[in-house]
Amino acid sequence: MKLPNAELHVILLVMALISGCSALRCYKCEGDKGSESCAAFSRARSAYVVSHLVTLFEIECSLGEDVTGVQQFCYKFKPHKNNPTSTTETRGCRVHASHGMVNVGCDGELCLCDTDLCNEAYRYRYSTGLFVLTLLATIVNV
Repeated sequence: MKLPNAELHVILLVMALISGCSALRCYKCEGDKGSESCAAFSRARSAYVVSHLVTLFEIECSLGEDVTGVQQFCYKFKPHKNNPTSTTETRGCRVHASHGMVNVGCDGELCLCDTDLCNEAYRYRYSTGLFVLTLLATIVNV
């Protein structure tokens, strides 16, 4: 059964809106030791046997999501080897007041990003895939 173009566009639009309305999801880990450490996260990410454990490190950020003038980010802090004040890697959620635009990207040891699970470089992003699917469906039906 083939859907008429209008129905297909409405379905894809609703799917895109639903996926875009949820809170930002980030990976969270702290330190070098323990089950919630970034070392455990790295082991789960790289070893096939425990890769299913990566989802245990996912959190939903609810920091200021309804506050006007607040930007929400996932972050990754990875200290330089020669930094004597901080030696542990961390990941999580962070908010910034939008007095000026905060840029995504890395500034020394701190990296900020604003898409789901972006504080881990090897993760496929569902919302990006849905956007591409919607775009392709529109092009094909034109």
